[in-house]
Amino acid sequence: MKVILKYIPIRIKILLLIGGLLTSNSTLIIAQDTSIQLIKIAVPKLNKFYTDRLSDLYVTTKDNQLIKYNKRGELSFKYNENRYDSIGVVDLNNPLQILLFYPSFGVLQILDRNLALQSELNLRQLGYQTITAAGLAADNNIWIYDTEKFRLVKLDPFGKVIRKSNELIGLIGNNKLIGQIWEQDNFLFIRAPGIGWLQFDDFASFLQIIPIPDKDVIRIEAEKIWYMEDKELNQFDLATLRKKIYPVPELIGKYDRLEQRPSLWIKSIGEEIFMFKER
Repeated sequence: MKVILKYIPIRIKILLLIGGLLTSNSTLIIAQDTSIQLIKIAVPKLNKFYTDRLSDLYVTTKDNQLIKYNKRGELSFKYNENRYDSIGVVDLNNPLQILLFYPSFGVLQILDRNLALQSELNLRQLGYQTITAAGLAADNNIWIYDTEKFRLVKLDPFGKVIRKSNELIGLIGNNKLIGQIWEQDNFLFIRAPGIGWLQFDDFASFLQIIPIPDKDVIRIEAEKIWYMEDKELNQFDLATLRKKIYPVPELIGKYDRLEQRPSLWIKSIGEEIFMFKER
């Protein structure tokens, strides 16, 4: 169900949402003359959401669905995977070739823009028993971190080794590289909890520790790292090594997760997602 309400002040909007006037399966669009549009999407068993550079929205659920919505909040595609445990990485660096990683099973999948499965790679069958980080390379090959060999490894889509790093045990000790391996502008960025964010070149040679907090980031894109700190949106510029702070608008209110795109703020709270759009 979709409900459209026009020309009502923001304060009344918030009261409508808090007052529970919407059913759990409804989508709310509020348009008003201050040029702010609020879209509400109810997602049962919501786990986490992500956005790509086109401002499309992707949602993972606790029963292992990946759901894609367009920037208007309309459902576009769904992907269901019941064979594996929860999705550990959703790599959207290339919206035409989406990488999913299931760390508990050591499985990588590539989906197209319509969330149709294109290929699957079982890393354990290739001899990689403990992989804790993975990501799509700029050339559409695949990066993984092999914790048993302490090496970053670049594979082709069939699992053939293209490149390996030197052993990283001297750099990270007993720490692990986890989560998404981000490749941007011929550099790799990976988090090692207890150390922080590490930068490598595209030959997997270590360069430096990035001076940002040792926590998950929202995204790394166009030489910028976006992350939340002290309830503020931070942008770290990799070219200038300077940080910009973007205060969260008061309208946003409470949230579990928050992202920002041009003319768009998106938050999740509970099993609902809210998109705040400028017209």
